[in-house]
Amino acid sequence: MKTKISLLILTISALLLVVSGCAPATTSQAPAAAPTSAPAELQAAPAAAQYTPRFINHPAPEFSSSIGAFTFGGCNAETGLCPPDSAIGQLGCQKVVARDLYGGLTPPVPSAWCIIETGQPAIPEAFDYIYLPQPHYRGILIYHNNQYYIASNPGIVQDLYAPIETPEEALSYALLLTGYEPKYDQGIIAKAEYLTPVIEDTHVDKVANGFGLHLFVTEPTSDCEWTTSAVDVLVYPTGRWMDTNKSIQYIENRC
Repeated sequence: MKTKISLLILTISALLLVVSGCAPATTSQAPAAAPTSAPAELQAAPAAAQYTPRFINHPAPEFSSSIGAFTFGGCNAETGLCPPDSAIGQLGCQKVVARDLYGGLTPPVPSAWCIIETGQPAIPEAFDYIYLPQPHYRGILIYHNNQYYIASNPGIVQDLYAPIETPEEALSYALLLTGYEPKYDQGIIAKAEYLTPVIEDTHVDKVANGFGLHLFVTEPTSDCEWTTSAVDVLVYPTGRWMDTNKSIQYIENRC
């Protein structure tokens, strides 16, 4: 009997607690909030893949140098500098750059770059303004029929050397007109970050509509970093040309 009375008292006490709004204390905690991702703009971008590349090397072609034609015009064979009173200097060229690889041009008419580092050219339309790595004007100087002259437009160069019929012609022609550079015998550069698994030297392939060339361009991206990209160029037999692809090969730290 006492047991029943005790149970009844406990039941009545519990009901009074509920009615009064008092609840027994609890030691349980709310579940922890699930971690959330940072906003997209704050998340770090994935790092570019880095490689230890495999190199495909090709031999450099051998052409005869045309620098003699421009030393005859008064420019220094070592530095390329042209005195103002020389035959070439009087055209406004302060310096000539005559690459040996221009020697594949047909007919074998010597050509070089005419460089103006200070001042402006007398015929602005005949020059490209190059602002890296040092600002200068660059035109095309031709020595033909015992005369030096500046090609006033690319069509003059095209009319002189087209049709382009051999890989050697295509290489020399592209280097003269584009400012891209060839690279041969490439290997690991100590302070370079490589962004492609395979690096192939300059080469020229005969394709259905002309010649495909694999060239390079190196451009500064900061005070210390220079980025080298491969540039594929198509040269048509008519002398027209166009870029078909550009891809970063490596970033070099020069500091």
